[in-house]
This record gives sequence, structure tokens and C-alpha cells, in this order.
Amino acid sequence: MNNRFSYLLVGCMFPFVSFHAQESSNFPPRYSVVNDLTDYVVWQLVYPDSLLGADVAGEAVCRLHIDSLGAISSKSVEATHPLFTRAVEEVIGGMHGWQPAKRTGKNVDSTIVLRIPFEPDAYNDRVWRQQQVLEPCRGQDADSIPRFPDDIRRLVMGNMSWPNDSVDKAVAICRFTVDERGKVGNVRVIKGTHPAFDEESIRILSNFPRLIPAMKNGKHVAYDYFLTMRFWKEDWEHYNVYRACAQKNFEANPLEHYGYSFYPGGTAALVKFIGSHLKITPEMKATGKRGRVIYSFNVDIDGSMMDFQLLKGLDPLMDAEALRVLQLVDEKWSTGYCFNFKKWYKEFHVSQFTIPIIFTW
Repeated sequence: MNNRFSYLLVGCMFPFVSFHAQESSNFPPRYSVVNDLTDYVVWQLVYPDSLLGADVAGEAVCRLHIDSLGAISSKSVEATHPLFTRAVEEVIGGMHGWQPAKRTGKNVDSTIVLRIPFEPDAYNDRVWRQQQVLEPCRGQDADSIPRFPDDIRRLVMGNMSWPNDSVDKAVAICRFTVDERGKVGNVRVIKGTHPAFDEESIRILSNFPRLIPAMKNGKHVAYDYFLTMRFWKEDWEHYNVYRACAQKNFEANPLEHYGYSFYPGGTAALVKFIGSHLKITPEMKATGKRGRVIYSFNVDIDGSMMDFQLLKGLDPLMDAEALRVLQLVDEKWSTGYCFNFKKWYKEFHVSQFTIPIIFTW
């Protein structure tokens, strides 16, 4: 690793040299990283687009105060450009779960200083190596292509393992099909650099969550892709550290796991649609029955209603009319999703609903 990617540790209560030299029970604050802290921050940085396009290099100096509980109690960032400052702050803001410094066996406050280089060429090289390149196969005819629930890199990295520790890098060019149900199948490796990673690429794609399938003339159709899957051990190790940190932060500050489907215009619009299409016949009135028919149904990931189940009936005539009206709904609902905490990506989610339909006159 280039010696530019170094960091300085400065004890708030003692000099750094004496921190290590005087007692074996003295340790600086620690954070779980692959190589060193600066390298971790550099790896997670998102280079500002405007500066990257203009080939602007620079540096940021970040001073962090880590308290005795392992939390960042204060931070300051000075950089050669305000956008570099913001980029570093975004990474630092996600770094939780520090092990505090120790002095004579006790947790103490401490300060670390990181010098973060911004180098366009190094950044472009890393991003190029990290790419998972997805391309539609030629000659396909569809009105809309499949929709993935999350970024292709997240989906790949979330399912990746490392099958051979003696290999640092590998590439597998795969072809796969997204079928009419949105499931990934028919996975095969067109060209690869190592048999173990060829098998791993097939396993990764086979574990993808459902996609919203392609459409042609109002119907779901199969659709094929090529995926150039890059395996880079250092990147995989860094990603695992990032994911572990993000999971800890997620546990401490839980977010909403689900995003439920909703009908365009909301519940009021759906009730209005049902009311405007519901037909009360003389035969229904003759039964002398009034009240509610209750159905449950699912909203699939493409927004269509399906799997209608009668939960509470009133009369066969009313039950059938309620189902008829529900099946008339042709506007697509929004797509629900859930967050896969273990793999750290979004997945589309089938949402379940219950609705009462009132028969009165």
C-alpha cells in the first residue's frame, strides 16, 4: 500500500509514541478494517462527479475524537475543496462501533487524524475493477425491460462468497434469463478465468431475488442478459467490512424494513372505484341481506392484484359481485419492497391486503 495511505493516531491524554511504548495495556482506538483506516475511507469514498470530470485531485485531513464508549463525539474535516469535505463526512458518518483506546487497561478518550488523498486516476481504476457489467442480449423485442430491485453490484456482492483463497482476481462472463415470473434462470458461463469462480457466478445469479419481468403487448415475456462478473478479493473484503458496519448501524437505528404497495390515489380512490362499479340487483334485495363482504388479496411485484380469498361472505350473489368488481381493477399498484438485512439489498415484496365491500340500499 502506498505510504500516502497512512494515518496518525494521537492520544488525547498522552503522546502517541509513549502510548505504545510504556505499557502493554495501552492501545489506540480500533475499527474493523481490511488494511488500515485511511485505506478503508478511500475505498468507500464517492468522488464528486464535477471534480472527477475535471480531473481535480486533492486531500482532506479528518480529525476524529473517539470517546471512552467507542463513539465519535466530534469530528472536523479540512479539505482542498468543499466537495471533498462532504465526501469524507459521508463515509465517516457511517462508521459506528469503534473500540475505544485503552490506557493502563481502561477505556479512554482519544483522537485520530486521517489524511485522505483524492486521486482521479486511482479512483477510476478502482471503480472500473468493481464494475459488474450488465448488458441486454441483442435482438430482443420488448416494450419494457426487466426491473431490478436494487443496484446490480449490491445484488452480486450480497450473494458473493470466496471459493478459493489462493485466487485474488477472476472474471466470469455469464448469460441468464429473466422468465415471465421475474425469476432468474438458465444461467450459464460463456467464458471464465477459473472453474471455482465460474461455479460461484452461477450460484450468485441463481440466488437473485425476483425481478419485475419484461413486458410485450401487455404480457410478461422472458428476457436475456449478459453479465460480466468481476471477482476482486480486496474489494470483496472491503465490502464485507462496510456491510458489517452498516448492519451494526441498522441495529442501533432501525429503519422501515418494508415499503408496502399502494393504489394510485390511495384507499379513497380504490373505494370510489368499487362504489362506482358495484351493482345492486333486485335478486340481491330480495335476499333481505345487507352488510359487508370481506376479501383478502395480494399485490404482486408488478402491481397486479391476485390470489383473491373470501374471508367473510354475505350471500353467494353479493360474494360473486364483490369479486367481480375487485377483478375489474386494472390500474397497477406501486411495487412493494422489503430490505434483506443479511444480504444488504432491497427485494421486491408481495403485499397482502384485506378489504370490506359494503352492500346497502
